Formats: sequence, C-alpha cells, structure tokens
Amino acid sequence: MQEENLTSRRWILLAVAVSLAASAPPARAVERGSTAADFLLISGDARPVSLGGTFSALGRGDAGGIDYNVALISGVDRREISLTRLQYFEGATGNHIAYIAPGPAHGAWGFSINHFTPGSFERTNEIGVFTGERLTAFDVAFLAAYSRHLGQSLSYGVGGKIIHRDLAGIPASAGAVDLGL
Repeated sequence: MQEENLTSRRWILLAVAVSLAASAPPARAVERGSTAADFLLISGDARPVSLGGTFSALGRGDAGGIDYNVALISGVDRREISLTRLQYFEGATGNHIAYIAPGPAHGAWGFSINHFTPGSFERTNEIGVFTGERLTAFDVAFLAAYSRHLGQSLSYGVGGKIIHRDLAGIPASAGAVDLGL
C-alpha cells in the first residue's frame, strides 16, 4: 500500500513537472542578434554540433550536454571530460571544455568553459565609414552545475554561470542561473 502511494506521488509529480514545462515561455523568445550573449546559442561541443543541435534527447550522462540542459549530467556513472576546438568561417573559433563526475545521492556535478572569438573586423565611425583599424572581440562563459535524479526517468539540475564579453578592449560581465528538468 505504501509503495503504491509512493508510485502515485511520482506520477503526480511527473504530471505537474510536464505541465509546468509545457506552459513555460520559450527560452529563446528574442531574435538572434538582440542579446549580448549570442555565442551561447552556438554549440561548443563536437557531439552536439555533429547532431545538428538535436542533443537534448541523447545527451544524458554526457559532458557535452551540460550546456544544453544542466539536468542531463545526472546520468553519469564515471568522470568524463570533453575538449573541443571548432574552426568556423571568417576566422571565428570556438573552444569548449566540459567536465562531469558522479556526485553524492545519485547526483552529478560538472563545469564547462565556453570561449568564442569571432575573428577581427574593421572599425567604422559614427556614420559607417571604415577607419582602417581592426577590432577584436571574445566571449567566455563559465558554468558550474549540479544535477540529481528525481526517479528513474526524471532529473533536475541547477547551474550558475558567469558570462564575459570583451569588444575592442571594453569588457562587460554578467551572471546567470541555469535550471533544467
């Protein structure tokens, strides 16, 4: 009887979680180019890139999944590290490091560093005339996360992120929280 109640509670919890997730607004409700951290939309790990960004369904327990959904790392049963360098067009490069490890109470913890350099570009003045000067920029995000199972097929995760951008020597930084289910 007590086991039936526990199973019923898990199904109710799952139904509530799915309802909340389905009613949540999209995470990318803004147009591309209208945020200060567009580089976070570019996958930094080779496996998600090779899958065309369809990684959420396959990435449980994979270090590359930490940037997609922090809850994905809960399925890890061993330590894992991912090191990736991606060469894009026009001199843009991406570097990504991710590490995950089993944690206490059927959980896992991990971190990632995502670094993106768009290459150099020409500077213009206020009216759009090229000045002949070349500018450089880079973006970097540091993420630390913890994830834990809520049952056999449901996990949650929470992460803290520091985002930094430098554009022509002018720095800007921000913090963010990642929540995943």
